[in-house]
Amino acid sequence: MASIFIRQNNAGQSIQQLVDSITIKTNHNFDLVDKLNNIVCKTLGNSLEQSIKIKFDYNIARDSLLFYRHQDISKIEEVHIPNAVSEVRYKSDLSTLKHIDLTTLKNCGDLFNSI
Repeated sequence: MASIFIRQNNAGQSIQQLVDSITIKTNHNFDLVDKLNNIVCKTLGNSLEQSIKIKFDYNIARDSLLFYRHQDISKIEEVHIPNAVSEVRYKSDLSTLKHIDLTTLKNCGDLFNSI
């Protein structure tokens, strides 16, 4: 699981520019680019069209990027959500969790290494 701080900045990079940059780093590998596009679409959902063009401060994002084991993050289990409840959103405090050392993630695949 990734955690990242972002700040909107009109002189920064858009999500589309980041996707294009990663696509180039993967040598336009169809399977990896398809996987990346699916992740972006699922993450942004209904806000994809508006969000893809917004520009963010790349340096702040890059410097704040941390990864965590998803098993360590507090969450609401689906079994505890009544059937009549939908679109549940929440935030988990990661300040007490130990993040994963990025050097241990270097062999996580070509898409990860292209970030």
